Amino acid sequence: MEKKRYRSFNSYLRELFQERVQRVPLDAGLGCPHRKSLVEGGCIYCGPFGSGTGKSFQSLTISQQMREGIQAVKKRYRAAYVIAYFQSYTNTNASISLLRSLIDEAVSFEEVVGLFVSTRPDCLNKEVIELLCEYKGRYLTWLELGLQSIHEETLRLINRGHGLGEFEEGFMLARSYNLPVCTHIIMGLPNETEEMMLGTVEYLAKIKTDGIKIHNLYVLEGTRLWEMLKDGLYQPLDQETYVDLVIKALELLPPDTVIMRLTGDPPPKTLFEPRWASQKGKTLQKIEYALKSLDTYQGKRWKK
Repeated sequence: MEKKRYRSFNSYLRELFQERVQRVPLDAGLGCPHRKSLVEGGCIYCGPFGSGTGKSFQSLTISQQMREGIQAVKKRYRAAYVIAYFQSYTNTNASISLLRSLIDEAVSFEEVVGLFVSTRPDCLNKEVIELLCEYKGRYLTWLELGLQSIHEETLRLINRGHGLGEFEEGFMLARSYNLPVCTHIIMGLPNETEEMMLGTVEYLAKIKTDGIKIHNLYVLEGTRLWEMLKDGLYQPLDQETYVDLVIKALELLPPDTVIMRLTGDPPPKTLFEPRWASQKGKTLQKIEYALKSLDTYQGKRWKK
């Protein structure tokens, strides 16, 4: 098998465990402090389940979600181990005692070798970081932080609810505890130029985020972004433009940055535009082909 031209998440995990490891996405039902309700407040692109599974709405406990997830990844991927991934909403939006009990429940399964917790930078403090660090010795433990863009005008437009300063504070706090951070960004945010989008990538290369998730902005029915699209105030990226942006982003990132995601994974029932966003496999194939045909790779344009 030909070696990938970027440091993929799967290859990173194989380096550590010499086995197939898969994430089990979890919905702890903690909501988001930036939302007034399921449909009000929050980011303009956010759907009712907060970019997650929505399992909490089915009244499934963390243990039930773990059992289902472990069974599914063993069947589909023959994975020997799993990562308990608190994905949906803001997973530090609770008391320390509740967070500890949820995490303990998730990591109680013998297949668990990792713990990943996704949250907002403005819902982070020393106590949360110290709690996560309690698990570092036993599990591969990462913090995931949503940034989306470094540009303040964009963050205001998408109603993100925080600025770059809050991200920097949360990132440096985690760094001071040697807790690895994966940063989420979005390509194709309203009014952002290529220069602006790649500026966000260059910023993350400069501070050396440990990992990155690159998402394409897609429009879900019922969101405020959906209304903007209908009113002619927003136009999604086409697939070729997105692939080109990803290639340029990879070239700018340090070679050791773990690439955890290269495209989004929208819910098919509520996806409105762009339709190509549902073609995750095809988009990844186009990225792989472009890297090879251009003879380029992660870190090619990285300035140390």
